[in-house]
Amino acid sequence: AAMKKTPQPKNYHSEGDVLMHSFLALKTLSEEENLEVYWAVFLHDAGKPKTISHDSDRIHFRHHQEVGAKMAKEICKRLKFSRFSTEKIVWLVEKHHVFDQFEKMKISTRLEYFDHPFFPDLMKVHYADALGCVPEHPETREQDLQRLKTIENDFQYACSQKILPSHHKEFLTGEEIMKILKIPAGPKVGEIKEELHELQIEGKIKTKKEAEEWLHSLSS
Repeated sequence: AAMKKTPQPKNYHSEGDVLMHSFLALKTLSEEENLEVYWAVFLHDAGKPKTISHDSDRIHFRHHQEVGAKMAKEICKRLKFSRFSTEKIVWLVEKHHVFDQFEKMKISTRLEYFDHPFFPDLMKVHYADALGCVPEHPETREQDLQRLKTIENDFQYACSQKILPSHHKEFLTGEEIMKILKIPAGPKVGEIKEELHELQIEGKIKTKKEAEEWLHSLSS
């Protein structure tokens, strides 16, 4: 009922309110689609009624993803969904706008998303979201779909070339880092380990020797 009463910017959503958009997005899904994707698409904008604000003649829904994810978690709990389904639906709702800034992310961050077990379904949610919009200018949706297709191609390439984080065994353990740098256990070790792994994923450090040299450069 709240979604039905919530308007949207007409330049992106000439189809109508949030509920209408959600129904149109659902209709784009295959009948064989998994349950979690159906629920994520239905609830992806559930947070909009609680976050709507007006700035002059513009409508905003700041942080509706996070609010919607909390609502989705409560709904899944009430409907007694399994832990797996709940976790997946909540993650898909929370991340459904991540592609808006995808090109600006570090390569390592993008690859971390590619490596997430729910990423293929996140793509489905994004496609449904885009196809469920009826912008005033058709080229707007075409641009969104083209951006998603580019990301999908990058994902398939990363999988085929085995450059995902899970394909990279870390060169150095936390204990080895502590020994080389002569530092005690603590948050600093984790930060260095994470930065080293990012450099490895991005191809800037390719061997264990290079990793050790990089560590020595930190203390020089």
